Amino acid sequence: MLGVGLPEAIAGRFREIAKELFAFAKCAEQGFAAPDVAQCELEKAPDLDVPLALDFAKSEEDREIMELFFIQKTVARPLVAPPNVPNDRVLALRKAFIDMTKDKAFIAEAEKLALDVEPATGEDIQKIIAKIAATPQDIADKLTKAITAPK
Repeated sequence: MLGVGLPEAIAGRFREIAKELFAFAKCAEQGFAAPDVAQCELEKAPDLDVPLALDFAKSEEDREIMELFFIQKTVARPLVAPPNVPNDRVLALRKAFIDMTKDKAFIAEAEKLALDVEPATGEDIQKIIAKIAATPQDIADKLTKAITAPK
């Protein structure tokens, strides 16, 4: 098993990378075009002179499938609250979370563990979840087929 014996944070990242590599191989088998090197994100990192994988989508449908796959990286470990939490509490929780990610002790611990800290705001997560929920079933089915290991 990939990552056995490693600290969980590192093992988890190995699993994420393996999942992405497997997904790329499956997508290539399904006929999706892919460059040798591409950013597997929804938005291009300004400091990298590497194209987005999305730029190589053959059709709008392919782009939607790829976006659905890449969007999971944005909501990899969301914190959620139960339904019907008063809005003032939701706003307080969101602010506390963002404040925590700026805390010097938190940043130092993340650096010690070699973890990237790239928080998404609660508002962004809410928009992403709404987009995922609105995904047409045929797009979700095609993504599932593209990344599912054969039995």
